[in-house]
Amino acid sequence: VSEIRLRSVFIHVDVPGQHDDAEDLENFPTIQQIGEEVLLKILDDLGVSLCVGIADGAGANIMARFGLAHPHRVLGVVLINLVSSGVGFLESIKEKFFAKRRSSQQLCPEEIVSMHKLGHSATDGLKYLVDSYKSHIQKINPKNLQKFMTAYMNRKEILGLGKLDVLLVTGSRSPFCSGVEHIYAKCDKQKTSLLKVDNCVDPMSREDRTQFVVVRETPPNKANLAAIGRRRTLSMEEYSIDATEIV
Repeated sequence: VSEIRLRSVFIHVDVPGQHDDAEDLENFPTIQQIGEEVLLKILDDLGVSLCVGIADGAGANIMARFGLAHPHRVLGVVLINLVSSGVGFLESIKEKFFAKRRSSQQLCPEEIVSMHKLGHSATDGLKYLVDSYKSHIQKINPKNLQKFMTAYMNRKEILGLGKLDVLLVTGSRSPFCSGVEHIYAKCDKQKTSLLKVDNCVDPMSREDRTQFVVVRETPPNKANLAAIGRRRTLSMEEYSIDATEIV
């Protein structure tokens, strides 16, 4: 990982109005606009012509839209816990319920993030996941966060990932696992790989990411490479290529 970091420039992008201590936003873009226009403008302003996109959750949805709209600007994308579907009936009903609580100030930012990141409250032993984000969550502008959630709940379905080179990542215990497997089933297996981390809720959390591995730059031998080409979905128990943990 250290070798990759030395040869790369990492650009972290906050959704508009979601950075620490942000001022209230009067207007908020749609998820489609963030993916197709906002990200493009950021890369243009920074003079970045090509990138590898890495995004989690709602960010993965946005990154997928960016890649589909501007495939010539990405070498590939890593999409963690991607939700590609539109808003279903049950999700819509649940959101309307929580929207009322948000508007009446009954939900704090920690609860909002918990509901949308974990799919439920964090009272069942998963509270540590929200705690790991707590210092940042407390600095989020709750009004802007509500606008972001509203935009996300009005997203349109992503029907496929086209010809993008994609690595889909999820945890076997993630509430989004079945959705990730569903979009993977519709993708071109020559362009898309699936990495499902065993016994994991959130591959990006501090507690779970020790199981999330990155293949070393040293290529495997031809026999191993052929095997990978035939089967592009692996669980961590089956993953035998020399790898190093993310720290």
